[in-house]
Amino acid sequence: MPNLFVETSKNIAAGITYKFDRNFSASLDFYNIKVDNRVLFSSQNGADEDDTKTNPVERILSD
Repeated sequence: MPNLFVETSKNIAAGITYKFDRNFSASLDFYNIKVDNRVLFSSQNGADEDDTKTNPVERILSD
């Protein structure tokens, strides 16, 4: 069995707000997250006994 790797992530976030007048303001936000070596619980993978893929993780992976 291969050794597991540490899950690592890099993220960046930025935001800006502007108040146009007393009654109107706006904001803009940006988020970007990159995950490497993501670890899933093996018990959450695989189809159910009747092969219907009701497991949420299995539905995401099969899509």
